Amino acid sequence: MIEIHTWTDNFMKVLERTFGSRVWFAGLQGSRGRGEASENSDIDLVVILDTLSPEDIRRYDEMLDSLPDRELICGFLSGKEELLNWEPSDLFQFYYDTKPLKGCLDELLPLLDKAAVERAVKIGACNIYHGCVHNMLYEKNEEILKSLYKSAVFVIQASCFKNTGTYVKKHRDLAEQVGGNAEKIIRISAELKRGNKVNFKEMSEILFQWAKGLINEGTFEQGYEKLEKNIIDVVKEQQSKLGYRKEKIMLYYPRNSLKHFFSNVSEESWMKRLLEEFPAFVRTRLGKIEISSAGGRFCFLIPEEGAEYVHSMIQEKEFIVDLVRTVGRHGCTISEIRELFSRYSDHVHFQEMENDEFDYLLRYGKTV
Repeated sequence: MIEIHTWTDNFMKVLERTFGSRVWFAGLQGSRGRGEASENSDIDLVVILDTLSPEDIRRYDEMLDSLPDRELICGFLSGKEELLNWEPSDLFQFYYDTKPLKGCLDELLPLLDKAAVERAVKIGACNIYHGCVHNMLYEKNEEILKSLYKSAVFVIQASCFKNTGTYVKKHRDLAEQVGGNAEKIIRISAELKRGNKVNFKEMSEILFQWAKGLINEGTFEQGYEKLEKNIIDVVKEQQSKLGYRKEKIMLYYPRNSLKHFFSNVSEESWMKRLLEEFPAFVRTRLGKIEISSAGGRFCFLIPEEGAEYVHSMIQEKEFIVDLVRTVGRHGCTISEIRELFSRYSDHVHFQEMENDEFDYLLRYGKTV
């Protein structure tokens, strides 16, 4: 097994002997940089020179030929100016996955705005979708499938960063952070790296469904936000009525109720696939939610940390708190309830009902 610190120390000595002060940055990427390498893992090197010429490429090639384990060496060689003018979405993974050996890449940070990260996710998902479909139809090649899974993990890292603002470098930690098909993709990728058997049909379909969902994710993000807000409101109401206890909370939603959040989704099978990515969307706020379904009804198990998060959000002067206190007081009248609604919004709809179930309908015309 290669002792990577000793190897890179020697690499840096040879590099600086070859290019001297022209080396602006050098780093290590991939599994060896993350500390997750196997014996045959690539040695993925990054070298940025002050400027790069064809002669520099030839000299670098000759230098690499003089090093041990030449067959494992790969990576990126560039001039500084080209790197600083690179497509920003390509630089996201480059910046966060590179372990510096010399210099710093912080000059790239201003380029890595929200749009660059979103673009990295979308382009990555589209490329994997196309590659997966192409491979399922034409090449039907297991090595291509392995490569697509490897690329998918990098896209998941970017997607996780987009949702949480945190870059999770180690893949085993990333699997714990995300849920649904994304977690499955990471675990399959690790199995393939260890040489496990390839189930081409099943693994291709899993990868395809994940890429499809990620491409369409923007379509459903508003639905995720609405569902999260509804869950928080329901838990707030429970805690306001019964008091706060740090414990798991189980909420049930009929499929027809969930359709209000995702208007274009009606089939239970598609609703299940859509909700597979919801736990990752709310993970940093509500914890690791577990979702199950049976008989057209979906169960959301909110962990203790989710209950604690909602409790921390409840303000003394908040509509749901005031409402619970008002209706729980002996002798409460409909006029008092209407007055409470009016304190929080100018857009209150009031209607007397003519049925055996309710006397009045009282709601907001706009969100409070």
